Amino acid sequence: MDKSGKVKEFKISYTKKTLIIIFLGILFFTLAGLFFIFYAENLASDSNFSLYHYDSPILYKILGWFSLLFFTLLGSLAFLKFFKNPLILTINEDGAILPEGFVKWGDVENIYLDKIGGKVFLRLELKEGRANAIRGGYNMFQKFLVFLQKRNTLSYPLSGTNANIDELHSFIKRDIESKSSEKVDK
Repeated sequence: MDKSGKVKEFKISYTKKTLIIIFLGILFFTLAGLFFIFYAENLASDSNFSLYHYDSPILYKILGWFSLLFFTLLGSLAFLKFFKNPLILTINEDGAILPEGFVKWGDVENIYLDKIGGKVFLRLELKEGRANAIRGGYNMFQKFLVFLQKRNTLSYPLSGTNANIDELHSFIKRDIESKSSEKVDK
């Protein structure tokens, strides 16, 4: 906040609680994967698994190795990235500093908060050319996720972050939308 009481900048990052939950999830799936690998024969011969019982221990080993590969390796890399830099994005009067890069408010057609299933998302609708330029550095999985939303919209979850939703909403309404109305007037 500056002297006039207006918020100049929002830094949105993951909370320690969220990082701990991510770490515990990685730990759980790593232990489950190790259990499936080392006790595959016992799981295959156990008749107590009557509903989901498979006779082949190879299937249990494959599930265990998949769990180790996916959750332990990739999850740990993501966790280390989040732990090293928990900052998701920064919003100020000039624009938004996103993981993909800096976006000026002149490139933003609309910005709003969206509530889906009890979770709040910050959505930025960009001009078509700018959205494609930002998404140029996306990996294959991120490009796949783009098909699940509007092509020119970037979404950022605010659940599990330190964002004060009410202050962010008033900042968007007061400062950002006033800048976009100034663009239209010119």
